[in-house]
Amino acid sequence: MNYVNRKSDVYYVYQGVTKTGKPKYYVSLKAKSDAGQRIDWLPDDFELYEDPTDARVSVRKKQRSDIHDFELEFVRDRVATEAQNVIARVVIQGRSLVIYESPNIGNFDDISQRMGGLPNFAIQKMQSIGQMSPAFRFKLIEKQERIFEAQRFCFRGSVDDWVSLHHEGPLDELCQSYLKHMGKESFYELM
Repeated sequence: MNYVNRKSDVYYVYQGVTKTGKPKYYVSLKAKSDAGQRIDWLPDDFELYEDPTDARVSVRKKQRSDIHDFELEFVRDRVATEAQNVIARVVIQGRSLVIYESPNIGNFDDISQRMGGLPNFAIQKMQSIGQMSPAFRFKLIEKQERIFEAQRFCFRGSVDDWVSLHHEGPLDELCQSYLKHMGKESFYELM
């Protein structure tokens, strides 16, 4: 079993043994390992996880969340339509949908227009470079009615944390209100 991350690095999956004799699972960029044996499967309670910030891959226990798969897909679709020229990833983290964007590229409308549009291979190459930073988080605050709180990441040196935008509502309302600011200066004016 192997996994190719967004930077096109190939990670191989291994099973080793802990000091107490229990099985452990890990990944390596090396096709051979003296510490373990390559495997073609993972137990049902484990998963491969690609860190959205730097594309590092690891094996972890599956994370349980109150976020539904259809909500993740909905936000991914909205990011693709509302923030077309921003390279972004949407992941579930705990009770939140977190949207990461590439600060190295951001909004590249000018480049795209000069080139007459960007071909898919160029967009894929841009996705593979640099680290991604958190932009927005939609935190589930009411499980039954599916109400989320909008937050944006604050990059001030003294803060570097999530800041509430004091807006609660369904996902479609939050996406409509905030995703249009991705990759734009107006993002930094949101508070």
